[in-house]
Amino acid sequence: MLAKFRSARLPLLIVVLMAGLAEPAWASSQGPGMASSISTGSDGMVWFAHNGTRTGSLPGCAAANGLWVFTATTAAGQAMLANLLAATAAGKPVSIQGSGACIGDHESIAYIVGL
Repeated sequence: MLAKFRSARLPLLIVVLMAGLAEPAWASSQGPGMASSISTGSDGMVWFAHNGTRTGSLPGCAAANGLWVFTATTAAGQAMLANLLAATAAGKPVSIQGSGACIGDHESIAYIVGL
């Protein structure tokens, strides 16, 4: 009985584990590199360039201009902005993980990793 239960649950377990390890579909990443041209808008949007090597698939909604975007109107966005500004001020590189979604014609950010 236990062996039958285990074998029936194994495919589900594999799917759950793979979903947890997978990156967003059509998302790109970039890193490690330096952020530059950090710009903010009155709507809380933050755009910046990054000179790391970009990998993965750029989502179809994003222009291939190398810019990233996120909103600083949330606590999470404000934390990412603080991380980005602190790393830039200290001359430290960061890595970027895209979300696979766009704000305007730029890929939005899932997270920023300071190195």
